[in-house]
Amino acid sequence: MIARHLSAEEVGVSLIYVGVTALTASLILEIAAPGKALDAGMLSGIYSHKNILGFMLSIAFTANLYAFAFRKIWVKYAIGLFLLLGIYRTDSTTAMLACVFSAAIVSYLRLHSKIVSRSGRTVLTLTMLAFTAFVLDTILNESGTILSLLGKSPTLSARTGIWEFVTHLWLQQPWNGYGFGAVWSDGSPMRVFIQESLRNPAATHAHNGYLDVLLQTGIVGALTFFCLILSIFVKAWKTIGVTSQASSGLPFALISFMLFYNVAESRFYNPAGWAVIIIASICVNVMSAHKPNIRSKGVRITL
Repeated sequence: MIARHLSAEEVGVSLIYVGVTALTASLILEIAAPGKALDAGMLSGIYSHKNILGFMLSIAFTANLYAFAFRKIWVKYAIGLFLLLGIYRTDSTTAMLACVFSAAIVSYLRLHSKIVSRSGRTVLTLTMLAFTAFVLDTILNESGTILSLLGKSPTLSARTGIWEFVTHLWLQQPWNGYGFGAVWSDGSPMRVFIQESLRNPAATHAHNGYLDVLLQTGIVGALTFFCLILSIFVKAWKTIGVTSQASSGLPFALISFMLFYNVAESRFYNPAGWAVIIIASICVNVMSAHKPNIRSKGVRITL
């Protein structure tokens, strides 16, 4: 009988290792065989693969924002800089913005943990929400200027056309959708139809997780799925500060990250996205299912 401790710290460090390993392997392949790396979908690879790598690296960056497991602070900053350089190299604007969003969330959680009074935390939360609304309003009103500074087209790399077409398809079958996994699988008639209609071979998903959920599983599936996400989100919020460890906010940061990232990418019904949701759910249950005096030690599991 082998007993070990499972904790959110270990989960977070595992996410960091996955991101660092993926980036290191990508760099080695790109340096060793730059021509073949294009076909393999590495840093200079095809569009969809670059976005997948950017997603992995931004998740690792979010986990790295917590200082746990690193005895020397410079290690944390070195890893964070390495991941940021990799994200920049993928040219994924969504991943870059997600890193900024995660940094804001983590800063908020740290301030929240330092405020004892409920009224003070309420003021902080309202201030954070007001700031978020201001930023979103600025982005919407000044989208042209912001996109030009980022070197992006007004169509968000042809996303707006995909969103409009996908919305049109969903409205034709709003309640049940077209079936989970039946729209974007390789060789799917629906996928071929969308690509040919838009004349866009990069239309391999809706490029918006919320639209993608509606398109595949309709309103019924969307309600079921987002009730699941909401339950994890609420539980994650309640576990913030239940331990003295910085990782108590990791599940909330991961779910918040997913909610943000899916505005411009489809990761809810993606294997990588499902993995992040499951990881956040495991962390939440590990911290919430045990008494406060043993939470900081993790949960003992007998294998």
